[in-house]
Amino acid sequence: MAVYLDGTIVRQEKLSEDIRLMEIRCPEVAAAAQPGQFVTVRVNQLNEPLLRRPFGVAGAERAAGTFSLMYRIVGETTELMDAMEAGATISVVGPLGHGFHLGAKRGLLVGGGMGLAPLHFLAQADPDHKMEVIVGGRTRAEVFWSDLFKDKTARQYETTDDGSYGVK
Repeated sequence: MAVYLDGTIVRQEKLSEDIRLMEIRCPEVAAAAQPGQFVTVRVNQLNEPLLRRPFGVAGAERAAGTFSLMYRIVGETTELMDAMEAGATISVVGPLGHGFHLGAKRGLLVGGGMGLAPLHFLAQADPDHKMEVIVGGRTRAEVFWSDLFKDKTARQYETTDDGSYGVK
């Protein structure tokens, strides 16, 4: 059963030219979210755009009652999200989906671009930091993910489509 909640934006952080990290205070989602799950959001601006958009949960701080989303500015909804400031309200449904299996002794996380957001939450959930990650991006500018995974994984590898950083 979907639960419609209002979250409060705690902060927005610019990770690259078109990628943002949004931290949202919504204790219900922060308490229940598991790595691999997602939420749908709608900006509360005259209920426009009408349809909700899905975003993988990129992390949760249960004690603080917050969770984070990472998004690329590509259309109307993400442009509206980018304009939102701390204190604004955003409509959230979730967490949704089944999430990742968490019983592995070791793991290799492989992702590129925005597909790394839910993997970030998975790495955060590993208290022993025994996972390794392959971080992919189109260019060196998109490999900012390496900094986000640095203290959460045993080892990382970087790749870029254009060969400007790491392995091509």
